Formats: sequence, C-alpha cells, structure tokens
Amino acid sequence: RKLRISGVDLDLWIGETISSALWMPRSLLTELHLTLSGFYEKGSKLLVDGLENSHCKLEALSLSGYGLSEEMQKRFASAIESLIPNLKELEL
Repeated sequence: RKLRISGVDLDLWIGETISSALWMPRSLLTELHLTLSGFYEKGSKLLVDGLENSHCKLEALSLSGYGLSEEMQKRFASAIESLIPNLKELEL
C-alpha cells in the first residue's frame, strides 16, 4: 500500500517501476512518498503517465526534489489535479 523512496534520482528505471505499479488494474498502492535527489525527464514522464492513469488510486502523495523542467512542472500539476477526487494528503 505504501511506497517510500528517498535519496535517489527519478531516472528511467525508477519512473518505469513506479508507473507500472500505478498502471496495474488492481493496484494496492495508495501512498507514494518520493524524496528525490533530482528529476530526470524520462523518469518524470513515466511517473506522470502513471499518475494520470485511471487505475491510479493514490490517497497520499508526497514529492520533493529539484531539477524539474517547467514543462514537467505543468504535467505534474495536471496529473495531480486528476488525482484530487481521491487524494487525502498532498505534500510538495
């Protein structure tokens, strides 16, 4: 139900792994806490794709780190907006 990752970069592998968990039709992942050293473009895109997916049922989302491009900031904002009906906790 909970996934906590800290002290790493959001690279392709991590983005793909988290996105896959969010895409699962019966995903049990309800809390995602990421304290990242940095955001890489490919990993960020994959994470956003997972957050925007209709199977994503996150109730708590915590994101921190640096290096997010302006384009990705907008995509994350849009993805978070789509989660609002389910979100009980949001920390950025």
